[in-house]
Formats: sequence, structure tokens, C-alpha cells
Amino acid sequence: MNRARAAERKELQTLREQIPHLQKRLKMMQQEMEKIDMGALASERQGTIELWRKMAVCQRHSRTNAEQENHKLRELVREHNELTNLNLQLFLQTIQGHVETIERLPYPWPCRRQCAVPLESSDNWLFKDMAGTIDFVHRQVLRVFSIKPKNAHPRLFADKILPYSVELTGDAAWQFFAHSFRRPTTRFFYHAQTTQLSKSFDRTLLHDCLASNSQPIQI
Repeated sequence: MNRARAAERKELQTLREQIPHLQKRLKMMQQEMEKIDMGALASERQGTIELWRKMAVCQRHSRTNAEQENHKLRELVREHNELTNLNLQLFLQTIQGHVETIERLPYPWPCRRQCAVPLESSDNWLFKDMAGTIDFVHRQVLRVFSIKPKNAHPRLFADKILPYSVELTGDAAWQFFAHSFRRPTTRFFYHAQTTQLSKSFDRTLLHDCLASNSQPIQI
């Protein structure tokens, strides 16, 4: 029993002797841990600062590039507007010159057939009146030159009488003539007009085909 107590007393004395050494070692370890934490915190803070610095530099470059692009776009828009206004002025001057030239021509009607002629309901009666007038003239001529008036008969277009009514024929002819000038397929001038063209006309127009075929039209 005494031996056990002596051993415990000896062990307690040994532990008491080791306490200052252990406390000193613990303090050193705590200091080392604080140094490690401070270094890690400093390095992390430095990394965060570098990251923000890189983001700021990228944002500054992006803003600079955007400002340069905006400046270039403004210049392009300004140049485009100036060019558009210049072309519009030239076009208006050209149109005005052509209108003045056409008005000075003695017979400017070939240049005016650019749009379709408006159709009216009375156009068929106009052709009917024309056909009736032609028939009346033919009858008068045949009556004068015929030996026997009873043998007189109308002679229309080389003895051909078409089996169509005057209304249908007149309407078809008027539709053809009215709408054929909407899309002119060639440009031509009379010989009397070619010498009176002003210098403002394009001289390449004189190289177009000046000949036109004359085809008989039967109504």
C-alpha cells in the first residue's frame, strides 16, 4: 500500500516538473499557428486584391473598346448621312434637268409613256364611234365609185370581217395599248428629234435601236 502511494507521489512530481516545459511548448505551437493563419490570411487577401485588380483592368479595357467602337459607328453614320444627302441632291438635280429638257422638246410624248393610261367605262364607245365612222366613210366612198349602189358592201382591212363585236375588240385593243406602255422595252427617237437633244441627256441613249417595225393591226 505504501509502495503504491509512493509511486503515485513520484508520478505526480514528475508531471509537475514537466508542466512548465509543456506550457512553453504549447505557447510556441500557438504562436506558430497564429503566424500560419496570418500568412494565409495575408496571401488570401493579396489574391483577392489581385483578382479585383484584374477585373478592373478588364472592365477598363472593355469600356475603352466600346467607346472607340461607338466613335467609329458615329463617324460611319455621319458619313452615310452626308453621302445620302449628296446623292439625293444629285438625283433631284438630275430629275429637274430631265424634266426641263423634256418640256423644251417639240414632241416629248414618247418620254411620257411611263405609266398605264387610266381606263374608263366610256372607252368602248369611243372605239365604237371610231369603227362606225370608218364604216360610214367606206360606204360613202363605195357609193361614189360604185356603178350600182345596190352592190355596195363594206371593205374592211383587205376584205376581212372579223367575227368579234365592236365592244370586245375595242376593249382588247385599248387594254393592249394602255398597258403596253407601262414597261417600255426599248428607247427610240425620231430623226428630227435627235438633232435637238440637249447636252444634259445621256449620250448613250443614241446608241439604242432607232428602228421600229410597223405591224398592221386589225380591229
